[in-house]
Parts: sequence; C-alpha cells; structure tokens
Amino acid sequence: TYEGRVLDKYIDKRYYEYITLMEYYKIKTTISMDLEISGLYDYIKVGDSLIKKSGEMQVRIIRESENLDTIYQMQFNNYTDDWEDEEVFWVL
Repeated sequence: TYEGRVLDKYIDKRYYEYITLMEYYKIKTTISMDLEISGLYDYIKVGDSLIKKSGEMQVRIIRESENLDTIYQMQFNNYTDDWEDEEVFWVL
C-alpha cells in the first residue's frame, strides 16, 4: 500500500510525466506516469493525497480543497495483466 501527498508535477525534457510525492512517513518518491494512459497525471493536483493498494489498479484521490474523495482507475499502455509491470511505475 502507498499513501502520500503530491508535492510537485512536471514533464521532463523528453516529455515524460512525473509526480513527486511525500509519503506519510517523510520519504520523497518520484513516480513516472509516462505509460499511464487514463489521464491520471492531468487529473492529479499538487496537494492531493493518493492512496494505492499494492496489486490494484485503482488510486484513491483525496483533494481537501474541493472536499473530493474519489477512486480513479489507472490504465497502462501495453499493459499485460502482469502486476510486476505496474509496480515499476508505483515504487511500492
């Protein structure tokens, strides 16, 4: 399971999408969103809290500024139902 707050979002010079999160136990993690194709990167805002359970393709997004608490279904380009692929992008 992963829980953290989004500190930053950026697209690098190769146009890869990344989000930087502060995990609740004070560890910074940068996650590549490059192969995620459902639009999650665009939906996430700095300050959102993300909760993702290991082995699941859903992310709970809590946005206190808008009183939002929702579940977002992730999709990956060329996803093969191999959970190890998903783990690479979520560093769990």
